[in-house]
Amino acid sequence: MNDKIERKEFDKERGIVLTWDKHGNTFVSMPVNNIPLKQFEDWMKECNKDYSGKRWDMITMNHHKAKSYDALMMTIPEEDNIPEDTNINPDGLLNGGIEENGTK
Repeated sequence: MNDKIERKEFDKERGIVLTWDKHGNTFVSMPVNNIPLKQFEDWMKECNKDYSGKRWDMITMNHHKAKSYDALMMTIPEEDNIPEDTNINPDGLLNGGIEENGTK
């Protein structure tokens, strides 16, 4: 199958290059600037290992993970909003193995 580029256009306002294949599908190319080289190399290693070098797949997945994390953080109440009589340590996991009566 030969999906050659039919048309290529630079969008000056958004700083992107749009290309169309012979089927009419549109693709976007965009530069990413000022990434520290070491950080980019580490990112590319992870991208090659986990996403077969498909950068867009990794970018998209990182975006979804960040949105999920933000949504999760919105479900955790701040300590100021928790009523005083609420037991925030029902399993005793936050006291380092010391029971409420002071014994181990």
